[in-house]
Amino acid sequence: MIRAGQVELLKVQGAINAEPILAALRANGIPAAIVGEAVGRWYGLTLNGLGVVTVVVPVEYEAKARDLLVAELVGGHVHLCHMSSRGSVALIREAKARGVRVTAEV
Repeated sequence: MIRAGQVELLKVQGAINAEPILAALRANGIPAAIVGEAVGRWYGLTLNGLGVVTVVVPVEYEAKARDLLVAELVGGHVHLCHMSSRGSVALIREAKARGVRVTAEV
């Protein structure tokens, strides 16, 4: 169940497939989590949607998370606007250290 203040980023088949995405988001300073069927996690079931998990992030990180994931996946460049918090600056630094082509403005 998605909690208040969280938004669905994407759905993937199985928690094991969500882990690299979760790791990439967390490495960029985005607090992400997975939500899904407990039975699917325990038994690895993938029948009729069982085992499908949802990657969720806080609402304020949604656009940044999507942009960084796309830039990293396709090797493109992303420019993030209106980055004014200390956490945002850390997010940019961590993404650059991982090789993501990202620039920003304040």
